[in-house]
Amino acid sequence: MKYLLDTNIIIYHLNGLLNDKTQISINSMLTLDLQLSIITKIELLGFKFTSQKQKLSTQMFVDNVNWIFVLTKLDKIGCLF
Repeated sequence: MKYLLDTNIIIYHLNGLLNDKTQISINSMLTLDLQLSIITKIELLGFKFTSQKQKLSTQMFVDNVNWIFVLTKLDKIGCLF
């Protein structure tokens, strides 16, 4: 089974803000070969951390996930701004 985790759900999970049942479900998903979009990584690292502990737990999470790169037509042809 494949899962799509929203960035906010990951942030809530890392901060222990989900109910116990949801925390357990997320933990089981994380033990699988989870792959997340590079966009999620950017969003996670761009989050305003309120503590060093929060920043470290997020960095540990980011370091242990398989990141996938999202390619769009613009990625393939290039884009001028």
